[in-house]
Amino acid sequence: MQNGRNRNIFRRGIAAFLTIVIAASLLSGCSRTLSPGDTNSNNGNNTDAQATAAREDLVRTSKISRYFENIKNDPLSLAAFINYMPKGADVRLMPSQFVNPTEVSSDLPFSDVEFENLVARAIMQRINYLEIIANLTPGQIIFFDTIHAHVSFYFRSIGVENKLVINYLAAVSGDCVGLDFEEELEAALDLYELSDRIVGIAILPATTAVGYDAFNSQMRAIDEALIARGFASAAEIAAMQTPSVSVGANGTTQGLEKDPDEAIDESKQAPKFSIAIDASFIATTENYAAALNQITTALDLGHASRIDYGASIVYEIDTYGLLKRLATMPICVTLAPIPDAASSNPLAADASGYEFYSSAGITLSFVSSSSSDEYPDLSAVFAQMVRAHDLKYSDLKALAYNSFDAAFITPEQRDVQRERLDEAFLAFEREMAQTIDDLQLLRTTK
Repeated sequence: MQNGRNRNIFRRGIAAFLTIVIAASLLSGCSRTLSPGDTNSNNGNNTDAQATAAREDLVRTSKISRYFENIKNDPLSLAAFINYMPKGADVRLMPSQFVNPTEVSSDLPFSDVEFENLVARAIMQRINYLEIIANLTPGQIIFFDTIHAHVSFYFRSIGVENKLVINYLAAVSGDCVGLDFEEELEAALDLYELSDRIVGIAILPATTAVGYDAFNSQMRAIDEALIARGFASAAEIAAMQTPSVSVGANGTTQGLEKDPDEAIDESKQAPKFSIAIDASFIATTENYAAALNQITTALDLGHASRIDYGASIVYEIDTYGLLKRLATMPICVTLAPIPDAASSNPLAADASGYEFYSSAGITLSFVSSSSSDEYPDLSAVFAQMVRAHDLKYSDLKALAYNSFDAAFITPEQRDVQRERLDEAFLAFEREMAQTIDDLQLLRTTK
């Protein structure tokens, strides 16, 4: 009897369960809403898709890295790879026709043909941003709008989307006929305030600074000009000359009280200074006085936001102290190989400084070597640095991104350029991975 009741209870339980299942099924057929479980499922699908994409990226990158290791000792294969690889920016482009320190006139700094050649070179080398160092006059600034319109037309004529951004650094060297360093600096600051295309000032002291006092005098002239034009107060300048004080990205100290008697224009953005410390010039027996502590002086007195060519760090009184100091600063050092013929001093022979600076984690970027026919463009510089330092593909990719840390652009512009570089590398790596497979197939089918 008990067993019969148990069987009845079991049957009723099964019937109730089936009724619930059928009802739920009918309800789901009539109306479908998104439940938390569904959301979790979709999130899981998204996560799976992201994981798959990440695995594909890793496979592509690994394939390209192995291929690069196999071909980097062959000059033509290396040149083809580097030329095709995105390189970001060249922030120290100074072709000889753009800078003639012995003559200043109202003539145009370059012709349409020269500019077109420059643009073609940038396209060929996958460069999206240029900073051109040039001696310029106010009359030449007007020329920029015309020449840039010509660039846009050139891009359309060859069927390539124009993503190239070109800005300028006004050059100051003290070598222009009829102008001393201070007058050149004033003219450069005039240009900086006149045109948005002038994003900074390039100090080229190595050609005129024949001694420690001369270089210091030039760097102090920068202080006087910044104060006179209302870019900074004397208190800020004094603090900027103290290594322990934090200097902001725009070259001004943070949190200092300003002297109310000083006329400071808060709306004015102080120019950034690129200071070239060219070891190919100073590393000769007659120029040790000019070499002494140039980088330290450029930081303390010249407020450098970037050091161009840093091999002369070996001529500092406290070389390793300066290295450690640079590692704590928001500053980029740009490098280019120095040809053996540039100096008789063995310290300068191909002494780019890559290993030395990278050992301290300092942000580095490669730039065109303006003084060398041996390395005439950024691709040639990358290729030589690969040979000299046995660089890997991951190193080259990091250096391309670093180029925008070196550029004198706003944080918003930097974000845009990095997004474009992300897209460029994704396209490059997809095409390169496919090319590697195609080449392998061609070899095996012959």
